[in-house]
Amino acid sequence: MQLPVVGRSNIIDAANMLSQHNRAVKVDPNYMVIRITGEHASFSVPGTRAESVTYDVPTFAALKGAIDNAYWHPGIETIPAVLYVHNKIIKRRVTVNGSNDMVSRNQRSIECLEDVNYSVVVYLVEMTSIQESMSLAKYRQMLIRNINNGVGYEPSFLGKRMCMANLQVIDEKDVGCTQPITEDLGNMRFASDYTDKYNPIPICRHMKIKNGVVNLLEGEWYRCYANV
Repeated sequence: MQLPVVGRSNIIDAANMLSQHNRAVKVDPNYMVIRITGEHASFSVPGTRAESVTYDVPTFAALKGAIDNAYWHPGIETIPAVLYVHNKIIKRRVTVNGSNDMVSRNQRSIECLEDVNYSVVVYLVEMTSIQESMSLAKYRQMLIRNINNGVGYEPSFLGKRMCMANLQVIDEKDVGCTQPITEDLGNMRFASDYTDKYNPIPICRHMKIKNGVVNLLEGEWYRCYANV
């Protein structure tokens, strides 16, 4: 499968959007492809927390979080650029405890995706805050090492901590077939604007899936759900 071309300007814009105090310096042209699988996933649509509803596919923020949990450095931004959906989109509801508080354990229902299998094209971006001891090549090496060894700062998950993720670095020729899905995914959570760190505002993008492939850096973005 031929991977789509992602514009350098789109990658730079995404990195700058994620960092309020640092700017992107350069993009590593040698992208990575990471396979992410899991028995369950749940990427909650904002405003549906009580009876959670999931997006059909992972959000940019959820994918970035799963990768950053394997290895993170403040001078490097990992940018998930393209998502490949390999398995059918199957949803079901599960009942979970609504609180970790030992006093209150009211149950609630959340919508989950079952048996998920994704491939993600990831770019590394050097930021102005990078330390002299770090480089794009060194970061890549440490990220791959942690993923291959199954270690990280904390376990990677798919939207919710109960939905554990398995990560594997693969060759682009091993991406494989995608689902024949083409549809408008609507407005999806992309990141958060922390200009006011005490009142972050979600940023959304209008996303589409074409033959099982989502370009995560395409689509108009705007601040949304400010009061959710």
